[in-house]
Amino acid sequence: MSYSLIIAEKLTKKYKENVAINSLNLEIEKGEIFGLLGPNGAGKTTIISMLDGILKKTSGRIFIKGVDIDKNLYKVKDNIGFAPQESDIYKRKLTVKEYLIFFGHCHNIWGGKLKNRVEEVANKTGLWEHKNKYVNQLSGGLKKRLILATSIIHKPEILFVDEPSLGVDPKGRRDIRMILKLLNNEGTTIIINTNYINEAEILCNRIGILKKGNLIACKSPDEIKQLNSDKQQISIETNNNNLLTDFLNIQNYISYKIQNNNVIIDINRNDSTRFIQKLISFLYENNILTNNLRIDEKSLEDIFIDITQ
Repeated sequence: MSYSLIIAEKLTKKYKENVAINSLNLEIEKGEIFGLLGPNGAGKTTIISMLDGILKKTSGRIFIKGVDIDKNLYKVKDNIGFAPQESDIYKRKLTVKEYLIFFGHCHNIWGGKLKNRVEEVANKTGLWEHKNKYVNQLSGGLKKRLILATSIIHKPEILFVDEPSLGVDPKGRRDIRMILKLLNNEGTTIIINTNYINEAEILCNRIGILKKGNLIACKSPDEIKQLNSDKQQISIETNNNNLLTDFLNIQNYISYKIQNNNVIIDINRNDSTRFIQKLISFLYENNILTNNLRIDEKSLEDIFIDITQ
């Protein structure tokens, strides 16, 4: 049976007159991977930093495992891990193994227990074969894995991850997703902030979408796709897109954009049959050839752009 491991009530952060987070209410269940999505500056990192106690909030309340962190953060801090976007690991003249030992000492882990934990974490994150390399010699993807490894050295029950695969190549992003899935399967509750929509869709049980400090949607990826379930998308490429857009400009019940020579048309599902008939007639009457014509449901990325514009 699941329960809310993290609860935020009317969480607000202001910088002078600027409201970065506006009275946010959020519950994160034990055992889930929860993703925060939003345009740059929407407040994703601010929320994570307040939830894990790094950043002081302006007002509101945060409960972790039922504990009000304003009153007793130290009671739950050992249950929390945080993997930031960046670290100063590039500047340290330490090997991977030495770096993990250093973080183990920071969490009061010593001796044989630490030795076993370093090996376990390094194997889990694919770093054991690199244990004797200096951290400033690691690739971007391995540095990201090392940041993740240091955040779990103390076996936290809750893991906050800020942009886990930012600046990492596609294979590296896939490797990081696999590590996060493994940790979640072992019982870790994970909260990630990401700009990669496909990453959130693959990883997350639920996604919170932010716009200017407000939480405007908080549902599963499939449920978010249903927010505009009355919409369809038509993608078409022709040998005369200029004439096609002239035609579209006088249709008052559609919107469109041009992307990589494709004209992408958004239309209400109830109007699509009538519109497609008109479109085909127009193309035929004007001898316009189509290279591509496709009717799609709107993707999570499309919905995200629609509701955050």
